[in-house]
Amino acid sequence: MQVATLQHIKGAKIDKGIDENYNNIGTVVDLIISALFLPVIIFGLFVTCFEKKSYLLRIYSILYNAFAVIEILDSLVAIFLIIAYRSPVVNECYASNLNINCDREYNRLEAQVILINVLIIFFMTHFALVIAAYAARRKNKEGKASSTNNALESNDATPPHKILENNDSSAHDVLRSVPAKC
Repeated sequence: MQVATLQHIKGAKIDKGIDENYNNIGTVVDLIISALFLPVIIFGLFVTCFEKKSYLLRIYSILYNAFAVIEILDSLVAIFLIIAYRSPVVNECYASNLNINCDREYNRLEAQVILINVLIIFFMTHFALVIAAYAARRKNKEGKASSTNNALESNDATPPHKILENNDSSAHDVLRSVPAKC
């Protein structure tokens, strides 16, 4: 995605030694990364909407984190490139006699690229944390449910209030303090 914005500022070549094939390679790499990210997103939607199993959410979290790191690195590279190639691009712009204020236009484009990439970094990090927290919360829910089921199965049809009475005196006190409405 960021390569496309850099191509915009490269109306004229940044350096006469840089070939257009490098721009095409960068674009192809971005498309491949985006195409590989799409199945991860579809898998995540399937897991969160239909399955909701903690191990599947954990797999989704790991895959999302891997692609988030790649996107964050891509954004950092775009920010570095927009700052590093400022003077060659501006000099080429002035040399081409386009009758525009090249410094002002480049500053505007530079601010847009930096803002967009900072937002990408923020949102990728935010959603990576949200997905990891959701997977952990789901794992805790499944763990509590399985421990409750194990406790019920191990007590051979003992009613839940009897389990509490036998195991926890504070829970027994709470149960006795609540008036029965039978």
